[in-house]
Amino acid sequence: MVEYNELTGELVAELVAIVGEDNCLTSEDINEDYSHDEMPIYGTHMPDAVVLPANTDEVSAIMKLASANNIPVTVRGAGTGLVGGSTPLAGGIALCTMRMDKILEYDENNLFVRVQPGVRLCDLAADAIDHGFMYPPDPGEKTGSIGGNVSTNAGGMRAVKYGTTRDYVLAMTVVLPSGEVLRLGREVAKTSSGYSLLHLMIGSEGTLGVITELSMKLIPNPKEDMSFILSFSDIQTAIAAVPKIKLAGLNPQSIEFMERDIVDSSAEYTGNKIIPTVVDGNECGAYILVTLDGNDEDEIFQRAETLAEIGEEAGAFDTFVIEHPADKAAVWAARSAFLTVIEKPSISMRWMWWFPSTKLPNSWALFMIRASRTTCSFARSAMRVTATCIFIAAETILSVRRFLRSRRVSCMRRTRNATSWAARFLASTALGTRKRNTCANRWVIRHSL
Repeated sequence: MVEYNELTGELVAELVAIVGEDNCLTSEDINEDYSHDEMPIYGTHMPDAVVLPANTDEVSAIMKLASANNIPVTVRGAGTGLVGGSTPLAGGIALCTMRMDKILEYDENNLFVRVQPGVRLCDLAADAIDHGFMYPPDPGEKTGSIGGNVSTNAGGMRAVKYGTTRDYVLAMTVVLPSGEVLRLGREVAKTSSGYSLLHLMIGSEGTLGVITELSMKLIPNPKEDMSFILSFSDIQTAIAAVPKIKLAGLNPQSIEFMERDIVDSSAEYTGNKIIPTVVDGNECGAYILVTLDGNDEDEIFQRAETLAEIGEEAGAFDTFVIEHPADKAAVWAARSAFLTVIEKPSISMRWMWWFPSTKLPNSWALFMIRASRTTCSFARSAMRVTATCIFIAAETILSVRRFLRSRRVSCMRRTRNATSWAARFLASTALGTRKRNTCANRWVIRHSL
């Protein structure tokens, strides 16, 4: 690891001079939340100081000071990330952008909004609707910051139709580690000259610079939207229906696959039982949640009829229309609780694999789910294994959770070896790709035992 200098009292005083005493936290004033994001299993570490700048000039001054004195800086937004990117593993300075939380300007003629990075997704989405626009990116954590969404290129459920956050970034102001300020991109539909440094910054997770301002593309807000739940007997039948839906020209806003286990867990956790578990006497094993949007209700219903026909041909028990606003809110509230349910245990490990939707009906993709549920069966006395599958039509995320029930490390090691084989086997096929050392066994023994 790179050797850094210690953050001295003199340097802290200079930070105070830049951001003010109330916006520079040290020692006991630093909340434990600043030591990790929403996935502390990737590691935790307290920073030596937390600074909350209010504008680009203050960020630039902080970075110049840190660069001149070889002090590590970790950029942080709302802390809702799932990759450990905002964890200050080297200590030093945690630069939190959440004080920069202003929506600066709407350009209604050119369909964009200029914001600071600390604006929360839920606030921008609601404010855009008030102005007659839609901000399409819809990551699962609505309280995340726009700067964080851009830094991780967050996707979300609407990516099926509208794309990811990257597709809505027109321009940004960014401060480099040296303190130099750059303006990247343009607030225009087409700009193709030179290197696309804008897209290099998007998804860089704060490793290349600190985003201090963003110009985000908007679209006219669709006047109507409607959600539908298609219920199926098992996972394979449900997944096989997805390519048929995508190829039918329905142009859905979102398509989500949910298996029965996560639906039951969400209902138990939230008390929200809006998603049916028995249809016409048939036990449901999996579901597809589809949203259609547009400007004409009759046209949406025409597409809905096609959707129902496809569902019937694919083996769906029924297609439920979620039209009433209260029912729609309840369904999406249940869906939004999935991540909270998955993360609820205090000792956990997650693996994720991504698959093209066309590969999902393939038996090798289904092997992942089955292997995850059976590989550790010999160690059930020490561990409980739960495989939870949540699917967005553009990709599949399988989250495998292991909850420690005893401190028998030897048994954990044997289990780890077995599950590693399953992960390596799958990752070696053309169907799966590893993300962030998926097969590296991110065990949390050192944190929990």
